[in-house]
Amino acid sequence: METRIAILRGKAEETGGALPEDTAYFLAENFQSSIRDLEGAFIRVSAFASLNGVPVTTDLAREALKDLIQGIGRPITIDQIQKVVCDYFTLKHSELVGARKHKSFAVPRQIAAYLAREMTDASYPEIGQNFGGRDHTTIIHAHRKIGELRRRDPRTDQTVAEIESRLRGV
Repeated sequence: METRIAILRGKAEETGGALPEDTAYFLAENFQSSIRDLEGAFIRVSAFASLNGVPVTTDLAREALKDLIQGIGRPITIDQIQKVVCDYFTLKHSELVGARKHKSFAVPRQIAAYLAREMTDASYPEIGQNFGGRDHTTIIHAHRKIGELRRRDPRTDQTVAEIESRLRGV
């Protein structure tokens, strides 16, 4: 969270615009998937404020970004994440949480575990319990692996971003 807020402050200084602390927190809280999305949200809010001749506020940010953050107020659950990942990869729930290690099951499972960690407040052990009783270290490994793949592989990043969008109802 602190890193995202620092990035937003840097962007605000770069552009010479003001960014209230509560607005920075609002943006950082709602755009956690990637720095690109976070910066894009800031640019959109700044442009919206400039076009309307008003200062940047949290209410203005909420208005400017309403189509991107429709899910505000509705916490995303691990069950929802699993359902959307199953739909996306055409898997049964039992295949997603099962013991099979084939890549066609393991990668979607790792993506779902990654998203559960990123989009919920659940701990690694809680997530592991929701994925067939897996150990928390397995979930940590999945989170690190998908995070690294997102940085290196544009296709994986696009896949995860698309699933995040479906979860947020965009």
